[in-house]
Amino acid sequence: STNKMSVVGAKAYGQRIKVYLFPVHDYFNAWYALRDKKEGKLTHVYMSEEAYSYRRESVTDDYGRFEFAAMKPGKYFLRAFMSTYK
Repeated sequence: STNKMSVVGAKAYGQRIKVYLFPVHDYFNAWYALRDKKEGKLTHVYMSEEAYSYRRESVTDDYGRFEFAAMKPGKYFLRAFMSTYK
């Protein structure tokens, strides 16, 4: 992965972090509830390929900023991962 971290004072900015946006609907809520109930270190609950195809993606800039343009009103689930270390 090419995720990097910049430290400025006490702030850490996620650089080039992939950000995923999923529309929240009945299928998503059912998947999320099952994931919350069943997922662990040895068990993964995956979303169907069709549902996953509805995601949108963005990548953060040098200051951790990202944008999703031309969005329709609705509920969305945002997911991104960033690791930090000293």
